[in-house]
Amino acid sequence: MNFPKDLEKRKIWISNTKINDWEPSKNSRLCSKHFEACYFYKTDTQTRVRLLNGAVPTIFPELPKYLQPKKVKFRFFFICNIVCIV
Repeated sequence: MNFPKDLEKRKIWISNTKINDWEPSKNSRLCSKHFEACYFYKTDTQTRVRLLNGAVPTIFPELPKYLQPKKVKFRFFFICNIVCIV
């Protein structure tokens, strides 16, 4: 997944990776295995999977428990097949 262009979201993603003194380039990606299943949705064609806007990487099994980022809980509302995160 591409790193977000929004600076606040980008900062959270970088913080959650726990890589010191690193800034992702425009070509940097983060594997989908670092996101919980609830952050994904299928496109209209049902073949491609996309990431929800508020998605935050929280799964880093290679890190010790005390370094793993805290999971963020969202409430989802479904309105006319559109997901709204509150």
